[in-house]
Amino acid sequence: MNTQTPLLSLALLCTTVSPGMATEQAQTLQVTEQTRNQAQLLVQAGLGSPEALRLAIALEEARVPQTDTLRIQEMLRQAIQEGLPGQPLVDKLHEGLVKGVPAQELIRAAERVRSRYAFGYRNASRLAGSPEAAGTGRVIAEALSAGLAEGDAERILDRLRLRERDQQQLLAKECFLTARTMAQLRLGSSAIADTLGTALQHAFQARSMAQLRHMFMEQAKLSDPALVASRFMLRIRSGQPLDAPSSDATQGLDRGSQPGGSPSGGSNGKGDPGGRGKGPGQ
Repeated sequence: MNTQTPLLSLALLCTTVSPGMATEQAQTLQVTEQTRNQAQLLVQAGLGSPEALRLAIALEEARVPQTDTLRIQEMLRQAIQEGLPGQPLVDKLHEGLVKGVPAQELIRAAERVRSRYAFGYRNASRLAGSPEAAGTGRVIAEALSAGLAEGDAERILDRLRLRERDQQQLLAKECFLTARTMAQLRLGSSAIADTLGTALQHAFQARSMAQLRHMFMEQAKLSDPALVASRFMLRIRSGQPLDAPSSDATQGLDRGSQPGGSPSGGSNGKGDPGGRGKGPGQ
């Protein structure tokens, strides 16, 4: 090999890293030896070969310093070694690279994603029904990404741990699917925990939690999410069906009166006075 010309054909890289990579890519791309080495290190960290190659190319094209590249490799290695999925971190890295985010900020953003998944997987594994824990952990992490604060997630988990062990995992997944939807529709974190905590306190099962999610999603698109959550809380507390016609009390909410402890007020647990959730992936 000519040491003065560091370019290697992608075919050579595929031989070393991923023999099954598409021939079309092998014919149209070239990578440097540095990229080849980085891809190999990412494979050793636990990424699949095609994804490792794509990330290595993206890092080099963005001119990410070698020291920061090594930090990214180590972060991925540790996450995968802990049993966390690597793909959400990789997706966040690609998102930042496309946007031209500085390397230090890029690493912090990926670390936040890792922290959310660590929180989700750790808490899901503590619930009964461990075979389903990975799926529940992923949904918890996605709810955090959408805007649910960890402290409010803990409030929901505390309620879940009081339920029968054979109900915990399925109910937890439905709870955090609902939390994720509520956060995506801009309901505040504290309000989410209040609403779901009320539902759990009143013996909601997985099916009724799913019903709450679908009904909230439909109504919050047409009305203020905090108002919708308040209506559901009043119905749950009074033992009414979720689809019951609006009572005098809930009609009063439409005129601007909020019941004590309504979901529209308070903090989201992260110092957000308006209690509004974040968009996905932030």
